[in-house]
Amino acid sequence: MIPITKMAQKAENLALANKPFQYVLAAYLIGVLPTLVLSALLYAAGLPPQNKVMEGNFPPWVDIVGTSLFSPVVETLLMFPMFGMLRVFTSRIGWLCTWSALIWALLHSALHPVWGLTTFWTFFVLSFSFLLWERRGKMWAFAITAIIHSLNNTIVIVAVTLSR
Repeated sequence: MIPITKMAQKAENLALANKPFQYVLAAYLIGVLPTLVLSALLYAAGLPPQNKVMEGNFPPWVDIVGTSLFSPVVETLLMFPMFGMLRVFTSRIGWLCTWSALIWALLHSALHPVWGLTTFWTFFVLSFSFLLWERRGKMWAFAITAIIHSLNNTIVIVAVTLSR
């Protein structure tokens, strides 16, 4: 079994065992650690993952609330119609997660190309979480995914805000 499959199986076991808090922490770490490594490599290569969009256009509290709460809620809500459309073409979870992550990466790249690179893996994990918890119910899918997304964005926006 390859490592990603082992991680996915462990995450699925936490979901099946009805351990949402442990699942959120595990999925967050699975999503954020590789992204942090990639971000550091891109930064070292001279490609910082932020741009003028996040440089002082709003007061810090607006950036933090918008990025930590508003964006995760809206983007998670948009996963419902997105997966509805993607399910027309496939029902395989791996492909659904891959296409979803690709779409989200492209959307984030519209603001800054490097964001697409750093968001692909995160959205793969978020998509997997959404689809896994959707088996329990739509509210579970929404809540678990939005919380993981919010944790991720909070770390990012606090780091960006502190670096200003």
